[in-house]
Amino acid sequence: MRHIPNLLTVLRIALTPVIVWAILAGRLREALYWCIAAGLSDAVDGWIARHYQASSRLGQILDPIADKLMQGAVFLALGYTGAVPVVLVALIFGRDLILLIGAALLWALGKHTEFPPSFWGKVSTIFQVFTAFFVLAELDSRIQAFAFAQTMVATGGSGLHYMWRAVQWLRTGRHSPN
Repeated sequence: MRHIPNLLTVLRIALTPVIVWAILAGRLREALYWCIAAGLSDAVDGWIARHYQASSRLGQILDPIADKLMQGAVFLALGYTGAVPVVLVALIFGRDLILLIGAALLWALGKHTEFPPSFWGKVSTIFQVFTAFFVLAELDSRIQAFAFAQTMVATGGSGLHYMWRAVQWLRTGRHSPN
């Protein structure tokens, strides 16, 4: 039971190219079903890790990598096919790149070694997941356009919030809550 959460995470990573292939092949519904399966595996691996106290340092590292890999790959594929605006893909990747650079700088300066997600970062992720779902489910274009706008605001806002937190860490040596 101890290794099942990590195996499910690796499975999620392995599903990423399958999902990307389905999107690039124009099989959005198929990609949607694979994304749902991946999402369920993410929920199950988290539940098993907590319920059976089977969490590991490897799992703590792999799980967010699997999430970001899949989410990033889905948006890149959707952007490539024109299903989502390229500016949205650029904003998502730009924010994440800035976060990675900022975290690396804080770590290198010895200012911080843990970078927990903020409430606003989680909100942004939820908007991104729903936007991908709306596109893959081929919902009405007006719903998709609304989702694009909301996701851009949430992603940009969370990026600004993370930058504010980084400044607080640099000034005080400790992070602020969410």
